[in-house]
Amino acid sequence: MLAIAFAMPELIGEWHLTPLFVGLIIAASYAGQLVGAIFFGSLAEKIGRLGVLKITIVMFVTMSAACLFAWSGWSLLIIRFLQGIGIGAEVPVASAYINEFVGSKKRGRFFLLYEVIFPIGLMFAGIIGYFLVPEYGWKAMFWVGLIPPMIAAPLRWLMPESPRWLISQGRMADADRVVSSLEAEVIRSGGTLEEPVVKTFVSPPSSANGWRELFSGFYLKRTLMLWGLWVSAYLVNNGMITWLPTLYRSAFHLSIPLSLAYGWITSATGVVALIGLRITD
Repeated sequence: MLAIAFAMPELIGEWHLTPLFVGLIIAASYAGQLVGAIFFGSLAEKIGRLGVLKITIVMFVTMSAACLFAWSGWSLLIIRFLQGIGIGAEVPVASAYINEFVGSKKRGRFFLLYEVIFPIGLMFAGIIGYFLVPEYGWKAMFWVGLIPPMIAAPLRWLMPESPRWLISQGRMADADRVVSSLEAEVIRSGGTLEEPVVKTFVSPPSSANGWRELFSGFYLKRTLMLWGLWVSAYLVNNGMITWLPTLYRSAFHLSIPLSLAYGWITSATGVVALIGLRITD
């Protein structure tokens, strides 16, 4: 999604895009993410995590391929909006999927690894853009961007459904099969299984408030805190990074290769910061 930052400096000249329209193209993907997160987040509770993840990866691959055939700013804006719906659904549902498979002791570490994928991917997108866009044009970014989701797509049909979701639906036998297959894989690979902690499962009382519950009781402070954190992160990180190559090109009149180089160097600093945090720990 953020790879558009490294294609935009060339698109501005080719399609004669104004700064306002560049902003609309960038914002279209985030508007799509909002729609995707709200709709598919609810749908994941009804049809399962895996069902939604299959839909979203197909949508994302299809719209990523469609970007290659964009012929104007408006066509790219619409495609980016549809692509945003796919990634907006992917991120929260994939996060829930990971959290429901990993034990509480390691859950934070695995979730952090999932989040680290984004700055690392952005850094490599910048490096690829620096070498390919000046030579092969802006479509090179989308060709390369198609490779990871096309590899990931078939794997979705090999993944098991979340046992926690299966239990929430009363499908105890299906959940037991998933957990048993995971335990058998651990044994085959020479690992050891810890003695399970048996707890009585008490079904939480159903709430008629739905999403309104997020803004009531002890959830209110947590909701506002998380919203504040993510809005701040997106404003500083995504807002800056998606615009930097374009600003280097249009405001500072740098060449396309130099604009892309400065862009990926900025992205690389985020990865260096994460490495520094790991070393500090």
